[in-house]
Amino acid sequence: MENILKHKHSLLEYVDNNWPEAHQNICVGLSGGVDSVVLLHILKQLRPQINLTAIHVNHSLSPNADAWGLFCQKFCGSLNIPLHIEKITITRSGGESLENQARLARHNILFQSNAEVIAMAHHQNDQVETILSQLFRGSDLHNIAAMHVISMRQGKILWRPLLKISRAQIEEYAKEFKLEYITDESNLDTSFLRNFIRHDVLPLLNKWDSNIVSKILNFNGQLQQTLAITDEVGGEDLARCCADRKDIDVGLFKQLSNYRQINLLSQFIKSNNLPLPSSKQLIEFTKQAISSNWDRKPQLKLNNGVLLVKYKNNIYLTKA
Repeated sequence: MENILKHKHSLLEYVDNNWPEAHQNICVGLSGGVDSVVLLHILKQLRPQINLTAIHVNHSLSPNADAWGLFCQKFCGSLNIPLHIEKITITRSGGESLENQARLARHNILFQSNAEVIAMAHHQNDQVETILSQLFRGSDLHNIAAMHVISMRQGKILWRPLLKISRAQIEEYAKEFKLEYITDESNLDTSFLRNFIRHDVLPLLNKWDSNIVSKILNFNGQLQQTLAITDEVGGEDLARCCADRKDIDVGLFKQLSNYRQINLLSQFIKSNNLPLPSSKQLIEFTKQAISSNWDRKPQLKLNNGVLLVKYKNNIYLTKA
């Protein structure tokens, strides 16, 4: 794995050099794990004068969850950083993984913050695990392309300062500054796909090719560049076929090639701040949308209880 840090405290220097310009209100998603603890510590060291806050989400999934919240309170208190703890209950629904439901709930809470920037502690290992897990699930290419260092979501800047930094480098920083952190026991449970990839798949791939991680990340960079171009085309198609940004005109939709139809639906779903379904689901819905009779009503269930529906001459979103 590429080591972009060359000397002592270079992690501080790296984040400082890649700071989102001029933003003074930053909220950090704090789990209490080594990644988020290190991120919060770094931001406080670099910009002690900014309005830095943290949010901890208690998913109530572990018997240790309340203790983790107390740890985060103590840690934030030591840095004089305001912390908000949100306690939620996650229940399985609609075949969606518990892991993904917890992630979506966590993100929804983070984006309720008043901060201009939401900082998350995803790192290089997370990126590789995300690419492989989305690939294994048969996800849409946008999901496989994984995360960006900086992106816009719900009118806020989503910043991942450690995305090009390895887990080992983060742990080295924690050791150097004598930072305590918690360990989530569920991270060892390989019945979760991400943990299976982390503990079983990647070690075997690294044994077969010590450069495999760099190759996966290089592929991801190329994929993100290609998707940037398809997003431009999709944006143009969306503007033409969905003038009011609410409904897609089926007549105009049918004039596009099949690939552009699928791409347009991806753009439409993303423009409404909804997670993308699998590629297989999008392909099947597109097929039904262009072949169904005028009075038929094909549907695709998305997350958050929303349906993508084709009825008469429109494709639109509605609550399930």
